[in-house]
Amino acid sequence: MYKHGCNVQALGDGKVLAIKNNKSVNDKMRALGLDIIEVDLRQLLKAGGGPHCSTFPVKRKV
Repeated sequence: MYKHGCNVQALGDGKVLAIKNNKSVNDKMRALGLDIIEVDLRQLLKAGGGPHCSTFPVKRKV
């Protein structure tokens, strides 16, 4: 069981970068109409990181 369900990265325009193995969390976000980009982060999770941790800060065009 993965316990990093809250560790996602909002990319804007309804897109979210999320851990592939968090099926229940990802399914709930999809049900809300979000486009979930699932990434296999098993190795990164061993060190305690996740999508938000590995992408911060993200530069965006304004």
